[in-house]
Amino acid sequence: MTVDTVKNADTVPSSAKEMADAFCKVAADTNEAVKQQWTDQSFSEMTNVFGRNMPKAATLSLLIKHINHHRGQMTVLMRQYIVGEVEDNSNVIGPFLNNALTSGFNFDLSNSIISTVKNEQDAGIPRDLEKVRDSYY
Repeated sequence: MTVDTVKNADTVPSSAKEMADAFCKVAADTNEAVKQQWTDQSFSEMTNVFGRNMPKAATLSLLIKHINHHRGQMTVLMRQYIVGEVEDNSNVIGPFLNNALTSGFNFDLSNSIISTVKNEQDAGIPRDLEKVRDSYY
């Protein structure tokens, strides 16, 4: 999928409005790119995303989760709170939290919560919370 890059991406936004406007443009451009460049038939095609091969349908799900994650990050950044995005297990994320970041997004825990809600059955939330406790604190 091809999406236009953000103009002046190397420049720090000077206001919350500028940051929000850029986020809304990226979200709208991504939405339009999916509509224009993908079809129902192409959802089963495999594509490489972040070094992993997955069907485009899974990629779309990842994009939706990822943009929601960045919406949360943007809100937090507007409050001068540093959220790290380290897409790995808790043992890898932990050292970043202890040394540089105020907070980090935990993809394993997030996926467990989403799966638990969708399937109405525990998908490992206690296990993932133990990993967080053991790795972060």
